[in-house]
Amino acid sequence: MSIDDKLRSGRPSTARTHENVEKIREIIKEDRRRTIEEIVELYPFVFLRNMIMGFGLPILIQDQSLTMGTVVKFLYGVPTNSSVYLDSVFNRERRSVSKTSRWDIYSMLEAACSRLGLDGRACVLRAICEAADTTLQHNGLAGEVLHVLLTPSTTTEARRTYMDSEYYAAERLGTEISGNCHLLYSECEVGLLDFISKVEY
Repeated sequence: MSIDDKLRSGRPSTARTHENVEKIREIIKEDRRRTIEEIVELYPFVFLRNMIMGFGLPILIQDQSLTMGTVVKFLYGVPTNSSVYLDSVFNRERRSVSKTSRWDIYSMLEAACSRLGLDGRACVLRAICEAADTTLQHNGLAGEVLHVLLTPSTTTEARRTYMDSEYYAAERLGTEISGNCHLLYSECEVGLLDFISKVEY
């Protein structure tokens, strides 16, 4: 049977398709090139595509005309059914990726402040209060990021513990009692925002 006859033979049965999938996996494992006959056997209803490229240079020779060139021909067998490739991609199990929540970031900031000898919890609460008191939104990209980070009400994440409600309270106090965040959280001697900018009242 010629290649053209095999191409015209139609689609394989489901059992034949599964058998072909196994053959494909074996060939991929062996990491070898496939011949046209193998492609037609694996994909009985394959579209063959040709790509021909050429390059020519005229060569000047006295009283003669000569062109030197080369032609490269590629023959691709393109399957009509891509489910063979998609099955292995979509059937993979999703890896569980641990997501860092806003509360985790606040805990990390608290730990960093504690290592500096400050009251970590009070310093983070003071920073949230000061960020609510003086807007950081119009200070470029860094200001936008700090605004989102230090505004607990912008999150949809559930609170981990009851203690996380203090972050919301600090934000509310910053909007209601202007200029007194340093007095409300006096346990923190240095405001975190003072490392980046100066908050003036």
